[in-house]
Amino acid sequence: MRIATLQLSPRRGDVEGNIRRANALVDDLDMRLMRLKRGAQPDGGSSMPAGSGVSAGALAGLLDVLVLPEMAFTGYNFPSLEAIRPYLEPTTSGPTAEWARSAARRLGCVVCVGYPELAEAQSTSPATSALSLLPLRSDIHAAMRNKNSDEPAKADRHHTSHVDGKENKPIADVQRTNDDGSIKNTTNEESNKNSNNTTTAPSRFNSALLVSPTGSTLYNYQKRFLYYTDEPWAAEGRNGKGFLHLQLPSTTTSPDTDATTTTAIPTAIGICMDINPYKFLAPWTVYEFATHVLASGARLVLLPMAWLTLLKPGELGEGEGEGEGERERGEEEKLALARRPDMETFRYWLLRFWPLVRAAGKGEREGEGEGQGEAGMVILVFANRVGVEEGGFRIGKDGDGVARYAGSSCIVGIRRGRREDGSESWRAKGESGGEEAEILVWEMLGRAEEGVCFVDTEAEPKYVFRMREPGGDEA
Repeated sequence: MRIATLQLSPRRGDVEGNIRRANALVDDLDMRLMRLKRGAQPDGGSSMPAGSGVSAGALAGLLDVLVLPEMAFTGYNFPSLEAIRPYLEPTTSGPTAEWARSAARRLGCVVCVGYPELAEAQSTSPATSALSLLPLRSDIHAAMRNKNSDEPAKADRHHTSHVDGKENKPIADVQRTNDDGSIKNTTNEESNKNSNNTTTAPSRFNSALLVSPTGSTLYNYQKRFLYYTDEPWAAEGRNGKGFLHLQLPSTTTSPDTDATTTTAIPTAIGICMDINPYKFLAPWTVYEFATHVLASGARLVLLPMAWLTLLKPGELGEGEGEGEGERERGEEEKLALARRPDMETFRYWLLRFWPLVRAAGKGEREGEGEGQGEAGMVILVFANRVGVEEGGFRIGKDGDGVARYAGSSCIVGIRRGRREDGSESWRAKGESGGEEAEILVWEMLGRAEEGVCFVDTEAEPKYVFRMREPGGDEA
């Protein structure tokens, strides 16, 4: 497959400006695809013009999927419902959907992009509402929800971090506060019960739209696990578990026929927080989203994200040097930092997909789609954003409302380890102990750079990491 992501630095509320930024990156992607097409032609030539004037469909067959970040054109860290209300978009329509359809036709590929969805109200009974959430839930989640509804709200939910398989204790209290220091009510507004004691489901969601190469809507996924900054305005997704068989045109053209062939790729979709433990309270080892990917037999996982970083401003290239020479060196250093991925974030992402790593090492796959893809490889598309947003939702009494994003968008494959001759192996030659899986990384963008991550998964990856489960026990 040929896959691309656009790593943007959206300005909150500047929809038109953010779309222009995306269009500039698509122009760059256009040129890459045209060079690819010229290289495939016998005479090495091309009649296509350079730039953004490429006719619709001229690039068909050169790219399969384009993925953009979570809430790509509106920005992400809104401080309240009132702040985001002007930027909510009707389901599968609005500026984001319009752009996605145009880009899909122009590039001849599937487009996946995040947006804040304003959906029609849906009346459900409490029982029906709970059942609709079951695909990514367990009894643990139900117990937590019941406990939360029976007890007063607590300001002790924490963002935990896991390094080397160990859970670190909370490092800061999480408390949502108003400007005057009072505790903010983060209950999604406008949710109520009618006279029949049925609930009018909140009609705002953090969503991702999938559009076909012809511009038709393939899927509209709603984020299931909400992050703190989602809770003031969005509801947990109600429209399914995020799985479909994505029909992709073949990117290989036979010289003997003009027939168009398609391949059905079992595909899972999640948005950012979906890969984390539910509300950061579920046990780390439940691995809700990764378990769903494994059980569904998905071979492609699309992940629009607005993932934050713990890196300090200086580590992201923020700040100015003093003096002309210092400024010049400062600019060079900032550029170098911007192009350097946030490897702690990357490592964390991989750890959240540990069930896939373990299954690849043992040669086990469950569910539909078994046997498809190269040696059962699963491809993960991490489409994150970059930049800084100020004046947003504040987490904690000392929260400053500043969100810094990790970038590091990448396209990763997970497969069983290989012998030196390239054949599959239960464990690598000369290794002992647990089984080994390979992590293939074709491309990874930096922590603070806007750009295009474009890969062909049939090409050799830039990096191959090997992960092994010691002794067969969970790490």
